[in-house]
Amino acid sequence: MKLRNIFLVPVVCITITSLSAQPDKRQSLAFSFYPITQAMVKRGLLDDFNTKSYETMFGEYGYNAVDRLKEKHLGALSLEYKRYISNRWRLNFLLGCELSCKKWDLYDIPDVPHTKWVFDYRITAMPGIDFMYSKKKRTLIYGSAYAGMEFLHRGLKYLDHDQRYQYNFAWQLMLFCLDVYVSESLSLGCALGSGTLGFLRFSISYGF
Repeated sequence: MKLRNIFLVPVVCITITSLSAQPDKRQSLAFSFYPITQAMVKRGLLDDFNTKSYETMFGEYGYNAVDRLKEKHLGALSLEYKRYISNRWRLNFLLGCELSCKKWDLYDIPDVPHTKWVFDYRITAMPGIDFMYSKKKRTLIYGSAYAGMEFLHRGLKYLDHDQRYQYNFAWQLMLFCLDVYVSESLSLGCALGSGTLGFLRFSISYGF
């Protein structure tokens, strides 16, 4: 038992040393912002509010809540871990959150109706892969593809369970991504494509 440990310790030390001594930065963390998502387009938030019907919930005293057709979209944020598996390919894992809020007239207390902004949020988890088109000292051009799941939670408590909590298929395809290095480890990027998180992305990445 002791003899095995004697051989095991050098193997572990050599492995850790070889991984930490890699000349290239093989991993990175990216923080991204998506200003216009697929959910925003589907709900018509880019159009006039007059084209959308009211959303009404009924309860014991008549109306429980009435949607005022006022909705604010806060965009989507994501944190992404990336790791190179070769000079051309990179594996990713993306965790995103999209927030929006709606203005409701609430009548859950019969004598005291009140108005409240209620938050909805979407949590997205997607593994993905990148393919490098061009990799230079100061610029990186690549394409990305992701597929995973989206969890939707609506904040209004009067909704039925299957309306308030939903799981949906999520995907994202970014055909053109450009990262510009402002230092050896830090880069700024933008991307164009389509999918659950929309067609435009701004990001900042740190390589290590």
